[in-house]
Amino acid sequence: MGKSRKEIAYDYIKPKIVFCELKPGDILDEKKIIEELGFSRTPIREAISELAEEKLVTIMPRRGIVVTQISLKDVEDMLNARALLEPYIFQNAFLNVEKDVLLRMKNQLNDMIAHKKVKMDSLEEDFDYSFHMYFAEKANNQYLYRMMHLLMTHSQRIRSFSTMHQERYIDSYKEHIEIIDMMLLGDEDKVMEAVKKHISNTVEGYKQIYSIQGSFFGI
Repeated sequence: MGKSRKEIAYDYIKPKIVFCELKPGDILDEKKIIEELGFSRTPIREAISELAEEKLVTIMPRRGIVVTQISLKDVEDMLNARALLEPYIFQNAFLNVEKDVLLRMKNQLNDMIAHKKVKMDSLEEDFDYSFHMYFAEKANNQYLYRMMHLLMTHSQRIRSFSTMHQERYIDSYKEHIEIIDMMLLGDEDKVMEAVKKHISNTVEGYKQIYSIQGSFFGI
């Protein structure tokens, strides 16, 4: 079954925001999107409403649709929420993960390390999102899954315009491998140690992004 026009519009607009073609504070030109897609206003409006629910745009009376700014508090709130949720998610996913999927992810990570792949070319190819959302799915809690989708979407947005050092990306891949290895060994305590270490290092990395890339955050 093909995508609906609303889904097509959503998939068309969202990467423009995440990859900063539309920067924080920019006005989203609804008429231009309608012309570019050749759709009526209704599916565009439905897509924009979903983006507003995800806090990627803000619908402002008399001003229009504005790409949401990112404040330091937004970054801190996102990181704090992940720090609370992810240990629970990984703990509940522990018995539900599939060995073949873990091995496939590990092979992909090793390949990314070998080729020093640190650029996110598209939302579909974002391994970090796929990695964390796999475990969110295996935790078997639809509400946590939705929350993680929102948090990881904003993580994507911040990472996409970061100047984070290549070494941090590579270290992050290695941390993912450590989590996978402990999963494969069936050592839940070691999994949780690896997850908490990864989250702690992620917090520090994102704080560096904010301090370096302040112009994108409206500082």
